[in-house]
Amino acid sequence: MTTCIPAGSGNLHYRVRDFKGQGCRKASWVSSVTFSGSIHKELSWSAGASKFLQIQRCNFSQYPINENSKSLRTVTVSSLRDDSTKSFDFAVIGSGVAGLRYALEVAKHGSVAVITKAEPHESNTNYAQGGVSAVLCPSDSVESHVQDTIVAGAYLCDEETVRVVCTEGPERIRELIAMGASFDHGEDGNLHLAREGGHSHHRIVHAADMTGREIERALLEAVLKDPNIFMFEHHLAIDLLTCQVTLLASGGAGQIYPTTTNPPVATGDGIAMAHRAQAVISNMEFVQFHPTALADEGLPAKPTKARENAFLITEAVRGDGGILYNLDMERFMPLYDERAELAPRDVVARGIDDQLKKRNEKYVLLDISHKPREKILSHFPNIAAECLKYGLDITRQPIPVVPAAHYMCGGVRAGLQGEQMYGACMWQVKLLAQVCMEQTVLLVTRCLKL
Repeated sequence: MTTCIPAGSGNLHYRVRDFKGQGCRKASWVSSVTFSGSIHKELSWSAGASKFLQIQRCNFSQYPINENSKSLRTVTVSSLRDDSTKSFDFAVIGSGVAGLRYALEVAKHGSVAVITKAEPHESNTNYAQGGVSAVLCPSDSVESHVQDTIVAGAYLCDEETVRVVCTEGPERIRELIAMGASFDHGEDGNLHLAREGGHSHHRIVHAADMTGREIERALLEAVLKDPNIFMFEHHLAIDLLTCQVTLLASGGAGQIYPTTTNPPVATGDGIAMAHRAQAVISNMEFVQFHPTALADEGLPAKPTKARENAFLITEAVRGDGGILYNLDMERFMPLYDERAELAPRDVVARGIDDQLKKRNEKYVLLDISHKPREKILSHFPNIAAECLKYGLDITRQPIPVVPAAHYMCGGVRAGLQGEQMYGACMWQVKLLAQVCMEQTVLLVTRCLKL
């Protein structure tokens, strides 16, 4: 999610503390904030040891602001390592596709601090497999893409927003290629376009089954080469109010669910910060469950320790002809929707859930083994390698799968440009921003849209 604030009366003194190497036992954190010239808040926190890097609020006090104090026009980042303080023109909280792409753009106009609470690549973007949707085939059209999105969104989408995203999709793909992202091509030399659930045409640009990793790689390489961008790894943002320019790109909150495809960093920090800052939060009840995450219980050899996040089995497996069966090898999706395995994610996830409850089973089977071995291994090398670790050969055996929390369709309510007003103003980008396009159902591949 992205928060960008042009120069205005409301400014933020924003402190984030480096916790790496501190043991995370009793590291203290302080955020000192100016709120549009009206209130000064000083917040004290304590960070307890947790795999989710959770923080606990210890006390809160409020004071009148000193009228003689100068407005801050930069973001200040303090580090425990050397107790140094540095100021930047722009702050970006999060290092996924939204945060990195924004950092590259605003670096043309000033210095940028990218703040991430783990390694720079550790984001939802890095775990995305299937691809990015864009109208690139002559037989496809923006209007078709728009209608697919609106139908998948149960007709609750904002059409203007949908049209902007679908229209600009091809240009965003070209930008990524110009930055060095490498996508799969067909025998004719053009980009290979796959078809996935909810789409009426082949329009999924992909890099095998590791598309997000490739996009993250290309963006990170560009960011690390930019002299105006400074990366703060293992820094945890505590509170966000207002500053000259802040981009809140902190992702969703999948880790609140027992089973999720989201990495450990997806704990909803950005939404919580925005809520405390009195930004408008909406449609939080709309959480998309991906139909097919790897069910470890169904593997021939079980993982030796519990996963921090479920391993995703991309939508593209069903797009390439994968079929869902119950444990009696009975195909069931045609019972729920005429599109069967190519129905939108929420339809497929509910179908699987219904089967599990009716049959008192813990997983279903996704079978792609009827396709040529070479095609499977070339299209899904990452999935094939992961399953083979546990004795499962996807070219000969079905894959055990279950639904898993995947994407927050709600979040901070924002305008068409991602802007959110409070104090001065703030911009935020998906996943944290909810701009009425994805109010109920995320159409597959939309989560990597720039």
